[in-house]
Amino acid sequence: MVKKQIFVLTAITLAATTPRLGADTTVSVSTLEELNTAIRNASEQPTGNGVHTINFSNDLTYTGGILELNLFTNATSGNSILIDGGGFTLDLGNNFRGFFIAGGDVLIRDLEIANAVAVGGNGNTGGGGGMGAGGGLFVVDGSSIAGSGITEETSVTLENVSFTGNQAIGGNALNDSGTSNPAGGGGGLGGDGGDGFNSDSVLAQGAGGGGGVGIGATGGDADDGFDNPGGEGTFLTASGGGSSNTGQPGGPSGGGGGGAYTDSLTTITTAGGGGIGGSDASNDRGGDGGWGGGGGGSFEVFATDAGDGGWGGGGGSSAEDASGGDGGFGGGAGGGLENGDRGFGGGDAGSIHGGGGLGAGGAIFAMKGVTLIIDGVSFSNNSTSGGTSSDGGDGLGIGNDVFFGSDVVFQIGSGETLIVAPGSFGGAASSGAGNDPNDDAKGRLTVTGGGEMVIQGAQSFAGTTFVDGSIYTLAAADSEPQGTSGTSDYQVFNPGAILNINSAGAAIAPITQTDGIVNIIGDGNTIAANSFTPGSIVDMAGVSGGVFIISGNNTTLSGTSKVSGGAEMNIIGQGTEFSQQITVDDGQLHITGLGTSFNGMIVQAGLVTFDAESTMNGLLVQGGEVRVNSEITFSGALNVSGGTFRVTEMFKPTNGATLAFTGGLSELVGGDNGGANTYLVADGGEAAFGGNFDNSTFISEAPSSEAVSTLRFIGGSALPELATTAASIEIREGAGVYFDFSGDVGEIIGAVQTQDLTLYTGTTVTFDLFSTDTIPVIMDSPTGALTFEKGFADTIEFVLGEFGDSLGIGESRTYTIIGSVTNLDIEGFSDIFSALVFDNGGNTGIEGTFSGLDADSDPNLHITLTNTIPEPGQYPLVLGIAALAWIASRRRRPLLSR
Repeated sequence: MVKKQIFVLTAITLAATTPRLGADTTVSVSTLEELNTAIRNASEQPTGNGVHTINFSNDLTYTGGILELNLFTNATSGNSILIDGGGFTLDLGNNFRGFFIAGGDVLIRDLEIANAVAVGGNGNTGGGGGMGAGGGLFVVDGSSIAGSGITEETSVTLENVSFTGNQAIGGNALNDSGTSNPAGGGGGLGGDGGDGFNSDSVLAQGAGGGGGVGIGATGGDADDGFDNPGGEGTFLTASGGGSSNTGQPGGPSGGGGGGAYTDSLTTITTAGGGGIGGSDASNDRGGDGGWGGGGGGSFEVFATDAGDGGWGGGGGSSAEDASGGDGGFGGGAGGGLENGDRGFGGGDAGSIHGGGGLGAGGAIFAMKGVTLIIDGVSFSNNSTSGGTSSDGGDGLGIGNDVFFGSDVVFQIGSGETLIVAPGSFGGAASSGAGNDPNDDAKGRLTVTGGGEMVIQGAQSFAGTTFVDGSIYTLAAADSEPQGTSGTSDYQVFNPGAILNINSAGAAIAPITQTDGIVNIIGDGNTIAANSFTPGSIVDMAGVSGGVFIISGNNTTLSGTSKVSGGAEMNIIGQGTEFSQQITVDDGQLHITGLGTSFNGMIVQAGLVTFDAESTMNGLLVQGGEVRVNSEITFSGALNVSGGTFRVTEMFKPTNGATLAFTGGLSELVGGDNGGANTYLVADGGEAAFGGNFDNSTFISEAPSSEAVSTLRFIGGSALPELATTAASIEIREGAGVYFDFSGDVGEIIGAVQTQDLTLYTGTTVTFDLFSTDTIPVIMDSPTGALTFEKGFADTIEFVLGEFGDSLGIGESRTYTIIGSVTNLDIEGFSDIFSALVFDNGGNTGIEGTFSGLDADSDPNLHITLTNTIPEPGQYPLVLGIAALAWIASRRRRPLLSR
């Protein structure tokens, strides 16, 4: 990483949250030896002794000797430690790791940590290499270390700290003992595995013990009967390893004892003990390593399996007829007749040697269960590399700057920018690292403080990225692949939060947004369905606040999506594909990019607007409003059960589709594409149609409740090409049809045309009349049919609305209801028309009389309406029958504006 600007940030005062029963202490250091002593003294202070401050008085540079640099707050202490670098440098000369913090609250500020190196222990003679982690800083969950006595949680804050040239290097898998048939132990976090032993006697053979943590924490060598314990590590309260004679485990940090032999078959011990408080060796298998410890080796006399590495430790090796040990997290596999399994990021064992260990977090390793706050940092030239194996697999190098095993918070000040170089962040998403069932590599990243973090190139951590009121930008590096991230998902929240996806052709993690702005800017990106924690977050894009913008072309959203909470999602780029269902629960979805395609949409509330040609496979409108102002190609099921659905352009369903309108209000006034489709209005739905539906069938079906299903037709104008047409119209018992006359004044023509009209008993038919004297029915000849099923309609209503016809006091007007019908057989129906009566409804004075329907002289039905009371309005007519088609008028009145 490189830092674009120097941060100027306020230090965090830890003492404000720490009980202070005793006085604070302050000490200045001018050498590394003094720093070691000051750290140990501060760590061992009794509980309640305040804040212990260590001030640098100059640069501290390594010149030789053994270093600890461990910060260990003991089990009962609640004290805080402050290391104030004063702007100086801690330079370890590529010899030792930097700070190793386990337990308690620690603040490090105003310091450069340079040239620190963490090297995993080597696995000997078939043992797997150990993990090298956290070159500049290793933050440890002390409670996870058996026997450490640490109960305090670990919390570390870095303020204005720079990391330069630090390294994390995995341990190698070696064979340096020179013996003919050895079986060495796996390396741990810094301690090498012990050598095996072989002599000319079949019984005079033994196995090495597992390595421990820290320099000197080697596993014990197998021996010819003498004690050969594991070495003492430089970690915490270090102590030596167990005895060689019994293959004992190591102490809290030391390596395990080597296995030995005697001349008695009943007492021989050929397996090595596990490192760092692991298990004893037995005649069944080598000892397993404890935290950070390597597994003990085994020998072939009893076909005993090797021990497994603990967290960070490599697996032990076995002889040719038994199994090698598994590597712990970051540890290489141990070799044997059947090789052990590699740990996360470790290498596989080969035919002779084990696998190399993982190198993780060149500058910082944050272990699972700790808290790390980074407030004003810079990273430069840090690196990782895995351990090697001559015939097995090498370990990986992951996270040149930071390895995310836990939550890491970056506080970046407003106006500041932190640029993250390719490969800087590492974790469980690293390709080829293997599985981590304990989630030890699935840390989370939070960016806060109002500034910006720019990600260049590929990263590989697996936890959630929280964009908290700050800016997080994925951008292309100059000479690297387009920026991306292995994060499991993004959470964008609080005002001022911005997530910018400038990368192109990248796999982007799922996004959940409650505020701020998300910009998908680059072309060809895929926002992937969630693959790390399915069910715990929305699969793809969950927008419950803020604005989500897709302006890049050919974006694919491969998981489900949701818009809610008043959020806005704007599709601007061309070729956007929603390959899974999107739900609009509230807020707005606006499509202006050509070629947007949807594989299922549910609208429950809010507004969806199509202003560009789109493709839709399945739509359910339960509430809210959908406006289609451009041509839409439709397949799958359409059901409008609530809300409003309005299509003003040509509707293009798949030929033969059934489209259901079971609630709400719908209006399709652009016709369809000529397919033989069925438009079904049922269960109280209301839908209006206008335009060319030449080959389509319309059905108004009886509802399951008391609500009336109403099919509405909107008349065209005086221009014939704007008439509404349909293949057939069927109004079933209990349903209704509404003929709405609209258009411009001009030559009287048929505003709605159909070939067949079928009316069932109990239907309700309404004519909305305007200023004209004729209502022509246009039916295609010679096959057009007006059919009365099981009787006739219950009600015909003539509506004289406030914008339509009105009658003055005593005024009469005669309307022609049926006319221009070719081949219409009305025989047997004259008595129906003659029996029609008017219901004045208690507030009207309308009276009506009928005439016509003489097949020889006048095939039309005429109704004369007379106003006897000056109260224009709606005038119901009972016991009538419906006729279809009508004329032009002086105005157009859309359904949804009523």
